[in-house]
Amino acid sequence: MKKSLIFLTLTLLLFTACNKNKEGEDLVIGNWKMTKIYSGWGPVQIIPATETYLLKINSDHRYQEFHNDTLKSEGKWKVYSKVLATTNTKGWVYKDVTRNTDLAIIRQGSTLEFYPDGLADGGGVEYEHY
Repeated sequence: MKKSLIFLTLTLLLFTACNKNKEGEDLVIGNWKMTKIYSGWGPVQIIPATETYLLKINSDHRYQEFHNDTLKSEGKWKVYSKVLATTNTKGWVYKDVTRNTDLAIIRQGSTLEFYPDGLADGGGVEYEHY
């Protein structure tokens, strides 16, 4: 009986942890078109209509980056929750496992923004869902 209770408790903890990460994953999965670049030191750069930067984030934890329909990079990703250094609040972090970089995520409707967590100059990138 005691072993069954321990197994049930561990299973519930694992399920809860997986669900929390799944919520964060749902923020980023999809096809995204870059619309703006925030430098933090200068004006916002709007991506011209003649340039296309696409980010495809798949549910199998793989991503692909395209520039004008040419594959430029691909790799693995994961999402985890933590207290962000920039805002000192709990948020989601997108980890590019291939490049070993962490980016804070802000999702508002069909807009997805990535910011280097803790970066003082406020630089980042904005994507629209397509």
